[in-house]
Parts: sequence; C-alpha cells; structure tokens
Amino acid sequence: MSRPALSVDDLSVELTLDGRTREVVKGVSFSVEPGRILGVVGQTGSGKSVTLRAIMGLLPANGRVTTGRVRLGDRDVLDLGPEELRRVRGRELSLIPQNPRGALQPLWTIHHHYKKLIRAHRKASRQEIWELATSDLARLGLVDPERVLSSYPHELSGGIAQRVVLALSLALGPSVVLADEPTTALDMTVQREILDLITTLCGQDQLGLVIVTHDLGIVANYCDDMLILHRGEVVEAGVPAEVLANPQADYSRRLVAATGGAP
Repeated sequence: MSRPALSVDDLSVELTLDGRTREVVKGVSFSVEPGRILGVVGQTGSGKSVTLRAIMGLLPANGRVTTGRVRLGDRDVLDLGPEELRRVRGRELSLIPQNPRGALQPLWTIHHHYKKLIRAHRKASRQEIWELATSDLARLGLVDPERVLSSYPHELSGGIAQRVVLALSLALGPSVVLADEPTTALDMTVQREILDLITTLCGQDQLGLVIVTHDLGIVANYCDDMLILHRGEVVEAGVPAEVLANPQADYSRRLVAATGGAP
C-alpha cells in the first residue's frame, strides 16, 4: 500500500454563533492514497464542507480546530503559519468549490486569474502563462481556449466556468484535490461530464481526490472508498459497493433507504 497523499486524524472543529459554541466536526479520521477517490457523504449540516475548509485552513473567523492532525506528505498542515499555508494552497493542496462563478473574480478575465495564481508561486512571463493556460483548458476539452482566456466569468456557461475552476485547481500540480459538491449547480448531462473530467485527470496525475456530496450515485459510480458523516461524526466507512449494499449503521441504512436503495 502506498503512502497516503492526505491523512486526517481525529479532526474536531468548533463554530461559535450568537455567543454559543458548538462542535460541528467530531474526531473525523480518514486517508486518501495517490490515484484514489474518497467520497464523503452526508446530509446538509453533517460537517462535510466544514471538514474540507478546516483541511484547507479556510475556516470562517468564528470557527477553530480543537483537535487533530492533517498530514500532507510529511507535514501537519494545521501547524503551518499563514505564509506557509498560502504556499501550500494551490501548489500542493487545492479546492474545487460548489459555485464556480462564486470562486472567480467577476472583474478579472480568466487569463488574469491564471496570472495571479501562477505568479503567487513562481516567476513566469505573460507568454508562459498564456501557453500554460491554453494547454490546460484544451486538456479539459475546451475547443476555443483563447476565447475563454479573454472572457470574464459572466460570459461563460456554468459548465465552462466549472472547467475553468478545475483547470485552475490543477494548474500547479497539487498532490491532493478537495472537491466540495463540484456539480451541484449544473444540469445532469454537464454533471457527468465534469465528474468524468475530474476523476479521469486525477487518476492520470495520481492525485488523491476527496469528493464531498449528498448524492450516493456519485459515490457509487466514481469513488474507490467512502465515509458517511452524521452530525459531525463518521458513522460508516468502506468500499462503496459494500457499504451501500449492506450498511451497518442506523443512519447509513436510513440514508440508503431515502434514495430508494443502493444506487
């Protein structure tokens, strides 16, 4: 067995709202190996997205990690300072958010997004960035990458905007990609296209991929491993075909039953 690309151990997170503090992630542990896909499933409020943001160091001001380790290679991400963490994001650990347009600055062209991303981590000429961006977008199946690079986010369809966000998330060659319900806002046909792209590219590049979703069908069709979160805790983990065919935890059985049975 290869060394995990990402290892999360006993992660707990608190959020404070209106003067009240609540533990929303409780001792979550999992690992992802290079080239494998982990699906994290649970209903709204189960702690899925908060877990990803804790790993990325992107918790809101009212949130804090209380226990745990998040190992990326030989380092604990939770021990990194702000500058070290900034260098890690994008280059080693990247996030694909739910809303592609919300992740893009409306007043920047796509080329400017690329320029800001690349130059935050290394020196590169405008021509080098243009060539890299054109190649990345073509790899994602965009037939006119030059036009896309010259466009603003509002000029792109939802599917193209999500491809742009995917290209940006992979541009610096990270070892781990976290996808937070990356197809929620897309229609079914485009959803499948984007999921096919994400999983294929991560497999080709041997990246560890975590997909957060409420859709058991996505987990059944795309993931190598899965875990089910309920009220911030892992209630079940394993191979999707086995977990979905024979769930052991009460909550898991209710979740599968609510979809009409194993997908």
